[in-house]
Amino acid sequence: MKNYILLAISFSMISCTSLRRSNEYSQYKEQDPYYTAQDMKDAELSRYELGIQRLNRPLTEAEYQALQMRLDVKRLERNLQSSLQRNLYYKNKAFFNGDQERIEFLQIEDYADQLNWLENRRFFKRLSNYSEEIKEAIEQNDLILHMPMSAVRETWGEPDLREVSGSDFRGNERWTYKTYQGTREGYKEQDRIIFFENGRVVAWSTQ
Repeated sequence: MKNYILLAISFSMISCTSLRRSNEYSQYKEQDPYYTAQDMKDAELSRYELGIQRLNRPLTEAEYQALQMRLDVKRLERNLQSSLQRNLYYKNKAFFNGDQERIEFLQIEDYADQLNWLENRRFFKRLSNYSEEIKEAIEQNDLILHMPMSAVRETWGEPDLREVSGSDFRGNERWTYKTYQGTREGYKEQDRIIFFENGRVVAWSTQ
């Protein structure tokens, strides 16, 4: 009899644990668009961009909303109709104030209406209104992360070599500047290379 009682308790504990794990998994799956997104690659990339790669817990409400918005942005980007619209969007993508503003812009179907949207928000003025950090870097002829291409041009001028990855308007590029470094043996040529993603500096190196 005692053995039967222990066995019943054990089964009860296992059932409760399984139910709890099942509920947690269901909640995670319900909150996680990764399981329902048409393009799983976009979902994984979005998680990486937002810093919420596979977690051992359900997504918070804020994480879930951020992931949903990023997936919406990627879907709308794929639906851009003309080269003019794609060029306009990717040239200015780095200057949008977050995904909500990108979504609002991308939902506009007509190119002329998109231009009006940018003008009404004095959007083009953002391109010249650098942060104090970027302004200081320009004055010191220096680079910082997330610096836009226009600021790099103001700092170092036009590159000696410009290489584009994928479509030109996406802003994924590598710029090379030829410089000369004084050594005991004379001047030695060096390449200063800057890497851009979405029109912003993500890394640089000297070779």
